Amino acid sequence: TGNILNVTSPGQYWVEVTDNCGVAYDTINVSYVVYPLVDLGADTNICDGTTLTLNAGYPNASYSWNTGSSDSVISVTQTGQYSVNVQLGNCVDQDTINVTVDPFPTVDLGNDTILCTGETLVLQANNQNATYLWNDGSVGAAKQVTSAGTYWVKVSIGNCESSDTIAVVYNDFPLVELGSDTFICGNNVAIFDVTQPNVSYLWNDNSTGSSLTVSQTMQVWVE
Repeated sequence: TGNILNVTSPGQYWVEVTDNCGVAYDTINVSYVVYPLVDLGADTNICDGTTLTLNAGYPNASYSWNTGSSDSVISVTQTGQYSVNVQLGNCVDQDTINVTVDPFPTVDLGNDTILCTGETLVLQANNQNATYLWNDGSVGAAKQVTSAGTYWVKVSIGNCESSDTIAVVYNDFPLVELGSDTFICGNNVAIFDVTQPNVSYLWNDNSTGSSLTVSQTMQVWVE
């Protein structure tokens, strides 16, 4: 019998009002629609060159994005804050998401390479704000190579990952021994043979064979 009635459910509501001058009536029909709930998800990172789909779809609703779109779904490729108003009847819900686009890390360990015994090679995978994982489980930005093998690294920035692999081969230094200074007599010759597998040669006379025949006085050297 109060002068105010709080309505919380659908239905037909009427009131009778009486004072000294008489009685008046009025009626109202109240209907409820489901409140549109929109959830664009948590703030997120995507990789450069990829697309994030934001879906605010709700049956029979209308949409207003801060990008100007009125579609229920938009595709995002750039860093920014994205928000949408979803309206169903007189009811409006809103949500906002922050999207960050991370670059793919750049990693290049170089070409497969051959080192000589005792040499070292430093592999660099430096990227700003990145994390690293090497084939041996180490996590630094650089790795020093001192033995033959296949080396790989995974470089991550956020959810973006790049990798590279390099094969390192070690060769022994060739050992060469021409012997002591020597003499040859008359028409005799001295033959110096330094044959080794998989090597090349350069002698003092610019010849490139594995041996040199000497028949006169000279200084003999080979590389």
